[in-house]
Amino acid sequence: TGLGLAIVESAMQQHRGWVKADDSPLGGLRLTLWLPLYKRT
Repeated sequence: TGLGLAIVESAMQQHRGWVKADDSPLGGLRLTLWLPLYKRT
């Protein structure tokens, strides 16, 4: 239904990250999730 992906995208944006969806070279869907890395001070 796409609801799960919408929830994931919202959570990623709240943490200043992003989600990218494209075709996999092996067939099917490839999702790339990116979150920034913060160093502790």
